[in-house]
Amino acid sequence: MQDIYLCFPTIKAGVAAMQALSGLDDVPAEFVAGDCQVSVLGKLTKPTGETETVEIDGEAVEQAVTTAVKGYHVNIRCRGDLPDDLQQYVIARPGTPARRFF
Repeated sequence: MQDIYLCFPTIKAGVAAMQALSGLDDVPAEFVAGDCQVSVLGKLTKPTGETETVEIDGEAVEQAVTTAVKGYHVNIRCRGDLPDDLQQYVIARPGTPARRFF
């Protein structure tokens, strides 16, 4: 069993690939396709290291400032091989994945 991390250059490319893999027009956040369990993360953000103060229900609250991570992200756990048409989108395992399989 292998965990594979994909990053598509655009939302359109990622959604089209997941539609083809799932066989569905409306792709769920998680689904099974053949020997693969798929977890669609989509667009991600990461903290910049800065904080900002915002008002919530009249109270000042510190929160982390975030910035967008480039690409459209999908995690896949496969028992077999990843479909050939997805190989070009494989990226190295992130140091701190946004979502993990159990």
